[in-house]
Amino acid sequence: MFFSARELRFSVACIVLASLLAVASFSFAVKKVGEVLVDLGYTIEGNVLAMIVVIAGYAVIVFGISYFFTNRFIGPFERLKTDMKIILGGYYHRRLLSRDRDDIYIRSFIDQVNIMLDEFEALCRSRQELREVLDSDIKRIIASIDEGQADIKEIMSSLRSLSDKLEKMTETKCLQLDEDPPSE
Repeated sequence: MFFSARELRFSVACIVLASLLAVASFSFAVKKVGEVLVDLGYTIEGNVLAMIVVIAGYAVIVFGISYFFTNRFIGPFERLKTDMKIILGGYYHRRLLSRDRDDIYIRSFIDQVNIMLDEFEALCRSRQELREVLDSDIKRIIASIDEGQADIKEIMSSLRSLSDKLEKMTETKCLQLDEDPPSE
């Protein structure tokens, strides 16, 4: 699952709808509280008490909804930032973790980053294998030249063998630095 504008708009619409429903419910409750206060004989000129209750209630609703959605959408990024620093430190086997409480879009993002980390780890392993093959084969060719035991045909054969090994190792998916990714 990927981020998309449609899904993000739907999330924002849900936030707005939840806010409106909370405000409507609170307004109804304030009206009932006002009626109860009048029935109890409390009459304040200009309904100052009711206005204070309404403003305080709206402030609590706005704070509560903001706190909830801020923690749900932005909270996980501090944890992800810490994990990314660990991965950048060379621990390429580590993966980002999502929690059930994290937003579905954030979990989707984490899944895609983990796929990218899998590819990166495989690339690093391939690079290490390539380095080991090059190092051992080149040292063997240099040693045979230094000892004066190799003739030109033997050196050419060793170089062809090395070239074949390199080609076989690089047949897998490689970085395509000169191409743009396909558009969705």
